[in-house]
Amino acid sequence: MISPKVDFRPDRWPDGLTDVDAPYRLGIAIVLGTVIASAGLCLGVVGPYPAPTREDLGGRPFDLGGFRLVERSGRAVSDSDLAGRVWVASFIFTRCPMSCPRITSIMKGLQGKLAGTDVQLVSLSVDPDHDTPAVLAEFARRYGADRDRWWFLTGPKDGVERLVVERFKLGLETTSAADRELGAEAILHSPWLALVDRGNRVVGYFDTNEAGSIANLLRQVRLRAAPA
Repeated sequence: MISPKVDFRPDRWPDGLTDVDAPYRLGIAIVLGTVIASAGLCLGVVGPYPAPTREDLGGRPFDLGGFRLVERSGRAVSDSDLAGRVWVASFIFTRCPMSCPRITSIMKGLQGKLAGTDVQLVSLSVDPDHDTPAVLAEFARRYGADRDRWWFLTGPKDGVERLVVERFKLGLETTSAADRELGAEAILHSPWLALVDRGNRVVGYFDTNEAGSIANLLRQVRLRAAPA
C-alpha cells in the first residue's frame, strides 16, 4: 500500500483526505505526496472534503438537497423523482479502465439481489463531458442494467461536481497527463457506494473494496426497502 489509510469519520467533517480505490494510490502518491502525509487533500473542484469510513452514519444522516440531471434515456431526473425511494448511488465514468468496471459489476450484483424491492440504483458519471446519455446507454446495456431499476445519470459538469463534492461530501479530482502516463486514472473518485434513504437523506457509505461492507449494505437496504 502506497498511502496510509486515514480515519475520516463524519463527525470530523469538514477536514480530511479523500479515500480512493486501491488502483489510484500510485497516482495519488505522485500528485499529492506530502499532502497525504498531512492528511489533507485540497481538491481542485471545490475544496477539501473527506471520504467517510463509517458505514452507518447513525444519528448523523444529512439531506442531499435538490439536483437535476439527465438519465441515459434522455429524460430529466430530479431529487423529487428519488425522494420517495431508498436508493444506492455509485460514482463512475465509462472510460475508467480499473475501478469502475468493478464498481459497476457490484451494482449489477445488487440489481439481482434486490429484485422484488423498490430500491433504486443510481450510477452518476463523474466525466459528464464525455458521458452523454447515448454513451451511458451503451455502457448500461453492457451490464444488463434494468431501465427502470438502475439509472445512469449525467449533467452539466459544474452541477455534477457540486453534487459529488458538496452534497455527497466525496472527493473528485482530474489528474494531469503526466500523472496518467505514470499509472493514475484520468479522474480520481471515491469507490464508496452511498445509501440514501427516503427523503434523500444520506445514511451510510459502503466500500466496494470490502466484501463485508457490501454485505452490510445489503442488510441495511433490505431493512429500509419496501416491496416493489
